[in-house]
Amino acid sequence: MNNGSRVELVRDLVERQLRELGADSSQEMSETLLIHDECYCGIRFEIRGHSAVWFVEEDELKFYGPSGRLAETIAPNIAAPSTPRAA
Repeated sequence: MNNGSRVELVRDLVERQLRELGADSSQEMSETLLIHDECYCGIRFEIRGHSAVWFVEEDELKFYGPSGRLAETIAPNIAAPSTPRAA
């Protein structure tokens, strides 16, 4: 699996979960890349007040309600891309 398809799987999971937590189904989800010390570290997703942050290195998703209070933490368990080894 390449990184692009991994991000797509996480994006779909986040959108479904945010909708289950009460995010408005008529609103589009926005995304913001997170950078720390000039390094990519995750993505913040938001649907009108409901949000989630995917911490890439930890492979952890944290979901927040409109008040900003943590609602749920999950590990998406989406396999990292593998590189075939030469024999």
